[in-house]
Amino acid sequence: MTRWRARYVDDAGREHTRAFDRKADGQNWIDKQLSALLRGDHVTPKDAKLTMGEWCDKWLAGYGTRRKSTVRQAVAHIKIIKAHFSGCRCRQ
Repeated sequence: MTRWRARYVDDAGREHTRAFDRKADGQNWIDKQLSALLRGDHVTPKDAKLTMGEWCDKWLAGYGTRRKSTVRQAVAHIKIIKAHFSGCRCRQ
């Protein structure tokens, strides 16, 4: 049974919560998340579960507003990235 709920709000204004058995574990998790926010390398728990291929697809979808030739070049690079990192998870 979990007794402690840790929560924080990221830079995008989204609240993230996680439950812990011990208060010290919850505080440690919050400290790590807030440190990552301050350093600027925070990865949301949802995005941390993405594979490299899923992240590339998500990034490419947002990149589609560029010129066609630029997107074509990005697609070529994404294919190479996916070939080398298939199945890898983003770091948290």
